[in-house]
Amino acid sequence: MNSLSLSFWVGLKPSFSRKSRLCRCREGNTEAGTEDVSALSYHKFLDFALTETKLRTHLVPSPLQEKFSHIQAVDGKAELKFQSFEASKIRLLRSMYIHGVDTVKAWLGLMDHAVEETEASIVMCNLEAQHRYLTWRAEKDAGHHMLKRLIGEARARDVLRRFLFSGVDELASKNFLDYFPEYRLENGAVNEKRSVIGKAFENRPWDNRGEFIGDKFL
Repeated sequence: MNSLSLSFWVGLKPSFSRKSRLCRCREGNTEAGTEDVSALSYHKFLDFALTETKLRTHLVPSPLQEKFSHIQAVDGKAELKFQSFEASKIRLLRSMYIHGVDTVKAWLGLMDHAVEETEASIVMCNLEAQHRYLTWRAEKDAGHHMLKRLIGEARARDVLRRFLFSGVDELASKNFLDYFPEYRLENGAVNEKRSVIGKAFENRPWDNRGEFIGDKFL
């Protein structure tokens, strides 16, 4: 694979704001506070992150943008905007919890030290791990229910499988239950619960005392 894709949900139009309760840890003390979080501030952050990324790697607009640049909500009151890029080295914005813009700079700095893997067996192992991750997110992503309410079930599933987690239908042929058989119901369907507690303990990288044993799986 010559490039990796980065696809993300830019936000809603019109802009919205809400109060969000945050916990800050400083010198061992935890402070609870309230901060105003808005779509506008998120847009500013994305602009900053993309600008910083372009200083370190070449971003090419993905063909995915042609179909998923924007989607109108079913109520006609909101519009979802999407952006997607391809680059030789990219793994920065998806699922990041941002404490400040310095976090992005630090992550991009780490990306500069990434070394391309050339060992075929390791590449195949990484490919399967990536497909396993995409398969989980496409089936159990927490944002699925919100997208479903905004744009309907069919379009929400299309966005998840063909945009946000593009590659889930192309990288490998395994399905969700192949990777996660503990979610199989008696009738063969997938358990809709997002988490089945205790069902896959033998596959977790820690033992029953909470000690990391991930090296045993390498």
